[in-house]
Amino acid sequence: MVGVLLMPLLALALGAVLHLGLYLLARQATITAVQQGVTVATTADVSTAEGEEITRQLIGDHSAAQTLTVSTSMTETTVTMTATVRSPGLVPGLPRDLTVTQTAVREEFLTTP
Repeated sequence: MVGVLLMPLLALALGAVLHLGLYLLARQATITAVQQGVTVATTADVSTAEGEEITRQLIGDHSAAQTLTVSTSMTETTVTMTATVRSPGLVPGLPRDLTVTQTAVREEFLTTP
């Protein structure tokens, strides 16, 4: 009788642990991908589109997450990149979407007078 009640709870707990592992893997891959993408986007001779493409490629190559959006905004001195992904989910109702934002200073070449 106890086994009948305990087994569904153990299965749910196992699903929750696996869900958490997939979520954390997607989170770490997204953080790393956005860092690399914003680094590329801040270089002087590269467009922000190239940084976004690298971010999408890294997320696709290194996690099972689905890329929802990658956007970049640029000011005169900084570049800000935001990526939103959906991690795979095993347990309905638990969070799956995550957003990562990174900001870096733009590089520029200075000429000496």
